[in-house]
Amino acid sequence: LSPAGVDWLKSTTKLDNVPARPDNRVAHALRKAQSRGQSLNSFIFAVNYQIPSKEQYNLVLYFATEEPIPSDSLLHRFIHGDDSFRNQR
Repeated sequence: LSPAGVDWLKSTTKLDNVPARPDNRVAHALRKAQSRGQSLNSFIFAVNYQIPSKEQYNLVLYFATEEPIPSDSLLHRFIHGDDSFRNQR
């Protein structure tokens, strides 16, 4: 995985599933590239650090790859595992 972008977001509410938001710039750039026939095998992994305070802050780190995730890797198990597996990490 390679770094693909960083967002620092401020909101009045908690933000979950940030890459699925219609205004997400990283997901938008990927969809645009895919519409041109590029990055068809891309995989984006986002880490969303939620910083609660009077206002909600989110530090979202994006990582991307064009290569398949090795099936014997911890990342593959994390992606394809269930919440119980992920919550143990």
